[in-house]
Amino acid sequence: GRGLDGGRADRGDLVKIAITVLCYGGWIRRETFLSLSQDQAWCLREGHSYVLSALDMHGVDRARNLAVREAMSAECDLLLMCDADTAASPEGSALEQMVAKMREHGCEAISAVVPLRHPQLGRVNVEPAVPFSDEPLTKSGAALLLLDLHRLAKIAPGNVWFRFVVGEDGITPVKSEDLYFAEEIGRLGGEVRPAWLPTIHIGTVPLEISKLLSAAAVSPVDTTLAKSPEFR
Repeated sequence: GRGLDGGRADRGDLVKIAITVLCYGGWIRRETFLSLSQDQAWCLREGHSYVLSALDMHGVDRARNLAVREAMSAECDLLLMCDADTAASPEGSALEQMVAKMREHGCEAISAVVPLRHPQLGRVNVEPAVPFSDEPLTKSGAALLLLDLHRLAKIAPGNVWFRFVVGEDGITPVKSEDLYFAEEIGRLGGEVRPAWLPTIHIGTVPLEISKLLSAAAVSPVDTTLAKSPEFR
């Protein structure tokens, strides 16, 4: 397999995609289920094969690393990781758009831009947060993340890609597993690029693309989020 550089050698542009939901506490939100249903429908229409799975285990870093290892063991070309409280708009496939972005840029990862729960940390889970910019990210969350497994294995061989970084006391976390991943990929010469999609982080306001399109200023995205009630 060669990732998205022409697809698998024996299947043209068709690829095998692992779709993994990280279900902490054994649940998945309705919006997440509907969003992933759109992704599965797109795979079926285009002829891509997919493997759908869910992980429910202690430690988000362990879960993400296991998702990558299992997808590689299943000889998948791509892995879409989705948190159980994250969803894209049901009016189409987020996976389709993220794959298109990955084909365009030939990067290791595409991160969908997702609203954060804690406004004091910023409005969305990427930096730089310039609406519709395709530039590589310096920081990125992993709530909805697409990985090219062949590129990832080439640039970062091993079995640990997501890691919590703790302080000198060995206890206090100083960097989350997703920020570590994005920074490490950049350090190794790879890229994580954004996908500006209509997304929902359950319990926050949605990221509405229409708001971005109507925003006159190229400014931080605090002007681009819908001022609507929280999703329940």
